[in-house]
Amino acid sequence: MSSIACCSGSVDKGTPLGTIETIAGHNVYIGSPVPADQRNLVIIATDVFGYTLPNVRLIADKFAAKGYFCVVPDLFKGSEPPADLMADIEALSAKGSGIRAKMTGVGRLMWHFPGFILRNNDKMGMDIVEAVVADLRATRGVQKIALQGYCWGGNIGIKLAQKDGVLDVASVAHPGGNLAIPQDFDKVVKPIYVALAETDNQINASQCELIKASLEKRSKELGIMQKVEWFLGVEHGFAVRGKESDSHVNSQRERAFEDALAFIQKALSL
Repeated sequence: MSSIACCSGSVDKGTPLGTIETIAGHNVYIGSPVPADQRNLVIIATDVFGYTLPNVRLIADKFAAKGYFCVVPDLFKGSEPPADLMADIEALSAKGSGIRAKMTGVGRLMWHFPGFILRNNDKMGMDIVEAVVADLRATRGVQKIALQGYCWGGNIGIKLAQKDGVLDVASVAHPGGNLAIPQDFDKVVKPIYVALAETDNQINASQCELIKASLEKRSKELGIMQKVEWFLGVEHGFAVRGKESDSHVNSQRERAFEDALAFIQKALSL
């Protein structure tokens, strides 16, 4: 995992409208509006900034506005880096940034990120997602489950898509972490949509082709839906932390959401 790539981006300006509940012993953001029919669930596995980041909560509200019961569990229990770290990381590569700004960025990155890695792993996140899903099946009448994962959470989505009985479909954007390419995709048994960034030091163009070949093979073997998209002119993290002020990045970010939504809708209707 590249800590710089995973910590760059910007905080969205909107105001999330949902609420916080405790589900299976975990804090969970509930997207607003909550639908009367809660049989179709979208559970979001977050990037390293966790469930408190406004961006991911606003995405949950967008899924909710489309009629889905959408939840965002706290995967990191307060160990995630603060959202304002993004501004410091952006300064590392920004033209005109002074030495003090660059030193601040490096220092804060080294302060927050090693501890995060020591305290968290994908297995812990998978366990939380599975516990929340099981509770919602039992208490809310949830029947079909889609997972939307970003970065760290994308890795969780891929791993859970290798199992039966948890998800019905996974959608992941610029997955990161300890991902084995193509081996982890060779094990997928559920429909999966993968959105990849053109500039991403975790998944390059040749690895994208390996992912496509792997999922095409799985689709032929198992008859599952799959789709891999390569988004041009954007970087790792664009689908959740891409700058709203950059018209191209924002348009690609919106397309990634709409394409993921369309894939989820189709998969859950089968």
